[in-house]
Amino acid sequence: MIHVDINHESIGRNYPVDIGLEGDARATLKELSKEVLEVRSARGIKVSSLADRVKKLKSREKRNDKKSEPPKNGLYHPKNLVQDFQKSCPEDTIFFADMGNIMAWATRYMTFTVPYCFYMAMGFGSMGYAVAAPVGAKIAKPDRAVVALVGDGSFQMNGFEVATAVNYDIPVVWVVFNNSMLGMVYHGRRLFKNRIPDGLTPHFKDIDFAKVAEGLGARGIRVEKPGEITPEFMEDVLQAGRPTVIDVLIDREAVPPIHARIKTVEELS
Repeated sequence: MIHVDINHESIGRNYPVDIGLEGDARATLKELSKEVLEVRSARGIKVSSLADRVKKLKSREKRNDKKSEPPKNGLYHPKNLVQDFQKSCPEDTIFFADMGNIMAWATRYMTFTVPYCFYMAMGFGSMGYAVAAPVGAKIAKPDRAVVALVGDGSFQMNGFEVATAVNYDIPVVWVVFNNSMLGMVYHGRRLFKNRIPDGLTPHFKDIDFAKVAEGLGARGIRVEKPGEITPEFMEDVLQAGRPTVIDVLIDREAVPPIHARIKTVEELS
């Protein structure tokens, strides 16, 4: 475990590490990459240009990522949903993604070209972070749209930050991915080679988060059909200038792109 951080006090703070490297991440990673390539070349291992490898990977993934998933059960596919939101919001929108399946969908299928546009809580990965944090972001950047992508399990762990935003007229937009369950628990158990039985169920009873939002004084919108998130839809939401919760019913059987994560866990088990 190698931890690179510009602040030496942060090295090993969350997890014990074998090697701590204090320095700027970009410069340090450049030097590490250079050293790895030189060692591989010295050992007679064929080394292709790192830039060429990255270009190939990006080209391959871009082809796959552009394809929309056919809707099933008349509900939004999470992949299509994150892409529709990004296409429908201003380019400099500040997005927050919570933990769980939404983290996987957002990091896999959203692409950002403007700096400081995407945030996740990758320290301890606490659920509910993206419910509260966007309120502070909107105060810091009132001229930019702020949109939080949150699973319904995470939203239930916090949620009342919506009332804070209403009280101080802070127009944050929360998007709740509503499938009435803890998705990463549900899908993660099923992706292991030796399937993990449910034990405690990851499901819970349906909640209408649009009505919850209205009860807190915010605007609540429920989206029940795929394709409803459009530039016109988001223009109406953002121009209203109100704290808004968009409750989107999603396909609960859509498997998130967490296969590599599951494989890693299996290898370490």
